[in-house]
Amino acid sequence: MFFRTSYLSFKGLFLWLTPWGYFSSVIVAPVLNYLLFVLISDSVSDPNTYRSVVLNVPFYSASTVIAGGVLQMFFYERAFGILEFESKSPLYAFWAKSLCHLPNGILSITVSLLIAVWLHPDAYAATKVPTLAVCVIAMSISIIAFCMMLGVVVSALEEWLPVLSLGSATLFLLTGVLIPTSSLPQPLGVVSAVLPMTHGLIAYRQVVDGFSGEGFSTSITSELTVAMLYVILASAGWLALRRLRRSSRLPL
Repeated sequence: MFFRTSYLSFKGLFLWLTPWGYFSSVIVAPVLNYLLFVLISDSVSDPNTYRSVVLNVPFYSASTVIAGGVLQMFFYERAFGILEFESKSPLYAFWAKSLCHLPNGILSITVSLLIAVWLHPDAYAATKVPTLAVCVIAMSISIIAFCMMLGVVVSALEEWLPVLSLGSATLFLLTGVLIPTSSLPQPLGVVSAVLPMTHGLIAYRQVVDGFSGEGFSTSITSELTVAMLYVILASAGWLALRRLRRSSRLPL
């Protein structure tokens, strides 16, 4: 039932799950995003900025695919009706919605990384695949948890584009994708510390540089802790939203 609920939320109300729609959204889009940023960064004279784009953008590119998918799913469910199986726990069906997005996230990041390795093999010469895989999985989980929390907002507002724009801009500007988190003003640095990808990108850069010791473990643990924070916030928000709707304070 869990897997069936996940699949129906993903396909029955997602509207784009055709072979070409899937391929273009999950594989082609992140690759084009990556190439766009790399071509733009070619004109940047600062080598550190260029390296930052080369290394970090594959994860940001995939995050936009995950966010777009999750938020549209919540919007379409509100616009066209909810299709899910009844269960003893409302959180059961809620988190079932996220299941199919996890392999999408991993696939999008992997494809983007393969393009990055192909174009810049020297940058990844010291990278160990097992530790890189840990980074990919950890960041995919945290991004999906973050997007599920945003999905609750979409379900309440019945709008997904403004939420997607705000969420994507926040991840791009405050997680170290382009601007080092150490350069952020203190209030923004606090926000950065509780966003997905921030700690994962630190671990990822350590892996690319050939390090995978205590600092790597600490960063991955922090990334998964952030993911758990968003799991709690999303779950609490979903339960509160259901309660408000049942009390007629919000439209059903």
